Amino acid sequence: MRNIPMRAPSGGGGGSSKASKGTGNVVQSSVQQIKPPAEFSSKSLFEKANNTLNGATGNNISGRDTLKPGPYASGSIQARGKGRNFTKEERNKINEFGKNTGCHTCGNKNPGTKTVNFIPDHQPPNSTVPNGTPQQLYPHCKSCSAKQGGTLGAMKKQEKATRRP
Repeated sequence: MRNIPMRAPSGGGGGSSKASKGTGNVVQSSVQQIKPPAEFSSKSLFEKANNTLNGATGNNISGRDTLKPGPYASGSIQARGKGRNFTKEERNKINEFGKNTGCHTCGNKNPGTKTVNFIPDHQPPNSTVPNGTPQQLYPHCKSCSAKQGGTLGAMKKQEKATRRP
């Protein structure tokens, strides 16, 4: 990187400046004109950092659809219904699928839960189907489960907003 000499601030102190008076003004005006490209917006940077971190852990869920079986869905079991009172056998089977192929959405083999259990994910999601609709359970990590919850919450909010007269 080139060292660009700057003019000493006015109003004090001696000291020599390597730049002439005119060069300092050019540098200052150039610095004021520099604007970061759109790709460096705070939202964009957060998304890039988040995607990089998630990618490093195998949890790159950006742009992935959590409302259907994901690309890592290699095993599932029939859900008994919309309930979340999973049996020990159901949990063990979901954990087995998760340990072998990871979360069905992102492939992460670490569920990210305190209990180290994968979250049994109803597919299609409970809130998108009427009672009695056949569903399968797939292993979900905590991050993808949270993303799915956010997506479904936003859908529900939008549905309520469109029903208002």
